[in-house]
Amino acid sequence: MQETRYIYAIVNIGNEAWFKKEVQFKKWPWKFSFSTSGYLTFKYEGNLSEKELLLELQNMDPSFARAIGVFQNKASAPHEQNIDEAVGMIFESFEVKPGEFWIGKRLPRPGVIDRNQVFAIAGDKGDGPSRTFHKAREAVELLGLPLKSFPTILELGSAPGGTSLYFLESGTEVIGVDAAEMDQQCLKHPKFRHIKKPIQSVTREDLGQALKRIEFVSVDMNLMPSRSLKESLRLVPWLPSLKHFMITLKTSRVEDIEYLQRYRTTLKKQGFLKTRYFQLPSHRHETLLYATDFKRDRA
Repeated sequence: MQETRYIYAIVNIGNEAWFKKEVQFKKWPWKFSFSTSGYLTFKYEGNLSEKELLLELQNMDPSFARAIGVFQNKASAPHEQNIDEAVGMIFESFEVKPGEFWIGKRLPRPGVIDRNQVFAIAGDKGDGPSRTFHKAREAVELLGLPLKSFPTILELGSAPGGTSLYFLESGTEVIGVDAAEMDQQCLKHPKFRHIKKPIQSVTREDLGQALKRIEFVSVDMNLMPSRSLKESLRLVPWLPSLKHFMITLKTSRVEDIEYLQRYRTTLKKQGFLKTRYFQLPSHRHETLLYATDFKRDRA
């Protein structure tokens, strides 16, 4: 008889129902077992061995979990997250209640920088430039994006300016598109240009010669996900040097999860060969869709 195994998921506080819905929608063979703020477990009902299950989890692409792995045991003391380089395994613990820690293990996610910060449950960082600054930093550090190598970054939905400020710290030129006011720190920066228009009204002429230099597009707009993606992709054919595209998709309703695969398909049809979803520590009811390896002949 096969040993009963449990899968754990670390999520942002408030997104527990979103991840449960994702598991249900994707028909993963997991049966919900336990939930507390920021942490869920599921009984695994498949037939894989533990080694095979760890490999499968490593290559899964959850939109609303920051980490998923195989539950090991309970303990009365914390087990600091560490990476056993000999076996390529990450071991970690989560305090489900005072004095009770649940230990789990997983394989590092491929293609990203899997750091300890993924397990620091994010509190409310408020609104304004500070929270968007955190989101930008978390995305860039996770993806290992070489900001300094990008001649120009195009940010769609740039107000109030937190993301732009983070990008500007790298020394690269930033063009921000937003009809709202930008923070004065951005407006006074010599490498920042503000196109004060709604995304729907932006033209090739607004971007000018910068069109040829834009290698990275970052999108975070207060629009429905489908509208945000449609309006931002309208600009993609204008950008001959584009390499990286990332968009924050707002999912105010649990039901919005059912449309996430459709958005990924849209990006692939546009010409992006690789797409992945990520949950960042500063995310609320939102997820990051990242696309790269853009091939213009496929668009």
